[in-house]
Amino acid sequence: MNWKRLFQPLCVLASIAGGSMSVYAAPAPVDYFTAPVKMERLLGWGERPDWSPDGTKVVFTDAQNDGQLAYAFEMDLKTRKVRCLTCHLGPDAGKVVRIYYLPDGNFLVTRGQDPQSSSPLNAGIYWLSAAADTPPVYLKAGAMGDIAIARRAKAGGGVSIAWGSRREDGNWDLTTGTLTGEGSAPTLGERRTVYHYDPSKPGKISFAEAYDFVDEDRSVAFFTIERPTPNGEMYKINLTTGAMTNLSQSPQHNEAHAFPDDRFVLEESNRASDPDGPMRGISGFPPQITPWLLDAAGIALPPGAIDTKAPPRYFDLHVVAYDGTGRVRRLTHVSDKGGDAHQSAPSPDGKQIIFCLEEHESAALKGQRGLYLMTFQ
Repeated sequence: MNWKRLFQPLCVLASIAGGSMSVYAAPAPVDYFTAPVKMERLLGWGERPDWSPDGTKVVFTDAQNDGQLAYAFEMDLKTRKVRCLTCHLGPDAGKVVRIYYLPDGNFLVTRGQDPQSSSPLNAGIYWLSAAADTPPVYLKAGAMGDIAIARRAKAGGGVSIAWGSRREDGNWDLTTGTLTGEGSAPTLGERRTVYHYDPSKPGKISFAEAYDFVDEDRSVAFFTIERPTPNGEMYKINLTTGAMTNLSQSPQHNEAHAFPDDRFVLEESNRASDPDGPMRGISGFPPQITPWLLDAAGIALPPGAIDTKAPPRYFDLHVVAYDGTGRVRRLTHVSDKGGDAHQSAPSPDGKQIIFCLEEHESAALKGQRGLYLMTFQ
């Protein structure tokens, strides 16, 4: 397999400048637009990876497809040893959909439908100890998709998290809260709805899927589908003023996680696979779920606008500058071969990327599915 050809970095200047994350945590450790990268396949399996706070380990699941309940595993990146974190808890307590490290080394997981919600879009949020020696503790909340977790604990104790969820009335909330406590009594308190979306009312921003705390934890970056013309975009909300900023400002479907220097993001997008299509703003979604996603966003399209039998326009990874320059560097070259580079996350020091490669039906990528590590040299 010609790795250089598949993952050769390409630096281009974009014509569309993203909104600025004007306050950032630390200077970039490398020049993301010129530094060479080293690629390594860690495993031939693995989904939804996340970094430990010290950057020495990654956690992931053995799911075969996104959204599937599966056991959680952890890899030590120095020794490359893999251990199952939750197998001993059995299928009822040990299987999760997503798993995240918390700043203190414990875990946050989502697993199955939120017991307090009738919406299948909301997965229950649970706390799991670092030792995973007891079943996950339900935090009496449910999230749609990703969860944002602050990079560090709050001065007074606890850690801030943010999540989006669908309400019983079909409206949507973006909520923040503080996770405190350990053992059998962790709690998710200080809850505050920072954004509310009612599909029946006019407005460009629809639901909010939380991705990251940015601006020294003063803002939350989130994914949304703009309307009336559906377009997947990244925004941020100032948690004090409620002011919204469009970060990506791109006609393509893009989802992004921030590097430690909030001026730069790791973007998953269909920039290469669907540069000019009429539905490029959402074509990265599997067409089978696109209609109900649009319904959830309050967007009505003419019959036949979405070809539900066509494959999605898959993602590649890009570094994008959110400093107002709009610079873009393409990191992977798999979407035009029928593959999908996604479920990516920057390391805590900003020098590495963990991501998943799906080969789908691609002959060019046959046998290359798995968990990958990219290192900026």
